[in-house]
Amino acid sequence: MKKGVLLTLVIFALTFTHNIFAAQEKVGVIDTLKVISSAPQFNQAQKKLKAQFKSREDNLLKAQKNLTQTIDRYNQKTSNLNKLQKMKAQKNIKAEEKALYDLQRSFSTDFNKTQRETMDSVLKNIHDVVVNIAKEQKFNLIIDQRSIAYHDENLDITNSVIDVLKKPGK
Repeated sequence: MKKGVLLTLVIFALTFTHNIFAAQEKVGVIDTLKVISSAPQFNQAQKKLKAQFKSREDNLLKAQKNLTQTIDRYNQKTSNLNKLQKMKAQKNIKAEEKALYDLQRSFSTDFNKTQRETMDSVLKNIHDVVVNIAKEQKFNLIIDQRSIAYHDENLDITNSVIDVLKKPGK
């Protein structure tokens, strides 16, 4: 009997203590995807990235088109070519394919690296804004809305973050 009463008191004390600490916590919620897609910095970075790689993308598309045309010409003329001419044409096609593959790989590597660097900068800016708002509004924790089932709209700082990001100089 004493153990049951003692256990009940311990559970009550833990629950009461937890409620006291929980009452002091302030948790905020943010829609990270909405913030990123609404951030002018993200849109500017996307435009800059596209412009930076436009000529290389055009060259890549031109090389793909040239390879397709070369293969089509080979397929049309293959019946009229002797064995040596076929081998030479196939060798040229393989060389063109390799050059295209190298061009694609180089483009992809450079594009992904630049995109990652650009996005890191944008995400750091967003993170800094979130931290500042959290400190100003005395939040202890900010959680992405996709990781919770329900939240009170009063806890959502998404629009506040977007507003700060839209201010000139951010």
